[in-house]
Amino acid sequence: MKKVLSILPIITILLATIVFASCNQAKKQNNKTEVEKSLTALKQDLKDLNESFKEAAEDNSEEFKDKAQTVINNVDDKLEEFEDNAEKTGEEIDDATQEAIDNLKDKSIELKAKINEAGEDGKENWAEAKKEIKHDFNEFGESVKNFFNNDV
Repeated sequence: MKKVLSILPIITILLATIVFASCNQAKKQNNKTEVEKSLTALKQDLKDLNESFKEAAEDNSEEFKDKAQTVINNVDDKLEEFEDNAEKTGEEIDDATQEAIDNLKDKSIELKAKINEAGEDGKENWAEAKKEIKHDFNEFGESVKNFFNNDV
């Protein structure tokens, strides 16, 4: 009887440890699921914005610059929203996804700079600059498209 009573506290501690560990693991899995849900939503949002890329790229009016900046800002907002959601859940974004997001952010910054720079050059260079910007804008659209097509 003494033997059973001396083993009972050890068994209780082991069971408590197992229960605690499994609850903690379930919480981590739930957070990961939230990041995966956010990533799926981000991919869908970017896919929806792809049509906006096409519309802006086809615009030959002076409104092209404004439309392009609006689309780029929408992409930036969606990326920031995704990162904020991941931070709130306390789960880290995997390296491949973070690299893809950083790549899109870099391209976004470059494209915004080109658009702003072209606007400062005046109308005489605008036609040539717009052609180059449209090319870069289409490449940015392809990067966004590749983001939601890749398994990141």
